[in-house]
Order: sequence, then structure tokens, then C-alpha cells
Amino acid sequence: MVQKRDKDGLLLSPGPLQLVVGPALQFTAARLLNTAEIERTVGGVITREPNPYRGVIALNVVASLPGVAWFVIPQATAPRPPRNASSITKRKPATS
Repeated sequence: MVQKRDKDGLLLSPGPLQLVVGPALQFTAARLLNTAEIERTVGGVITREPNPYRGVIALNVVASLPGVAWFVIPQATAPRPPRNASSITKRKPATS
């Protein structure tokens, strides 16, 4: 995934990912995410390699998602914890 930065310039990690599909892709997506190996054909040569998505991306089937639409998005998690509290400085109120 593309590396993005927050307002402080720190790299954001998307955390756990999910593949969101509608009912039309439910079984295809499950096969893709659960198979141990993926077969690739490059220049007429067939190779098998470990499935990099197995156990890494969760499947989320949304009944209202139409057709063959699909998305890979971060799973809902707890909000980002604040940075080290000692690095946060408080301003004193201005005195008149």
C-alpha cells in the first residue's frame, strides 16, 4: 500500500486490512484469501508461489454491495493513541 504521512510527518500504518466484497464475489474472494499458493503465468512460464494475502487480509461480505465491486481498506480499530504525553507542551494562559 502507498505510504502516507500524518500531519506531523510520521508514517501511517493502515493496520489490519480487509477485503470488502458483495455477495457476487464472496466465494472467489474466500478462495483467493485462503489458498496456500498462487499460480502465476509470466511469458508462458507457470510458477507457484506462497500466497502473500493468506492470513493477512480479512474478508468482509457486504450484502448491499452491488455487482463485482471490491475494496481493500483498513479494518476498524481503536483510534490512534496520542504521542508520548511528555512531548506535548501546554501553553500557559495569557495574563493581562
